[in-house]
Amino acid sequence: LVDSLVATAASLIESIWPPKSPTLHKPAMRQSLAPLPRVIQELLRRSRTSCSALQLSLFYLLRLRNALRSKYPQAKSEHMVPQLDSNSPLRCGRRMFLTALILANKFLQDKNYSHKAWSKICGLAPAEICKNEMEFLHIVEWNLYVDDAVWKCWSRALW
Repeated sequence: LVDSLVATAASLIESIWPPKSPTLHKPAMRQSLAPLPRVIQELLRRSRTSCSALQLSLFYLLRLRNALRSKYPQAKSEHMVPQLDSNSPLRCGRRMFLTALILANKFLQDKNYSHKAWSKICGLAPAEICKNEMEFLHIVEWNLYVDDAVWKCWSRALW
């Protein structure tokens, strides 16, 4: 079940941010990155994220993709949006997945990890996690709510 969602997550991320695309990483670093499915599994393990939070984070990634395409229709893909700063976390699928996962956990749970705790989980600085969240939320216009009918349809599509 979780393995299937991890594979879906990796496919979704790579369809939005192709692996060969320019990212925040230098070319030498790109080659030494851990495989995406392993990164996802490790984030899920360390954060003890539920399946529903993972499902919601994937929905948020699609919402982000659609918002970027709507805001920047001339861009061929999300990593090629010319108006985005070259260091924008919106150009990095791994950072955006992490951000979507954090936001999904925050939306679903009353008690959440702090940015400092997420920093220990993922290795990014708390300030960078905060910046990633703000950029993500700005693009999706702070819309994290998912209607019940949409959620049921999304859940069926993932299974």
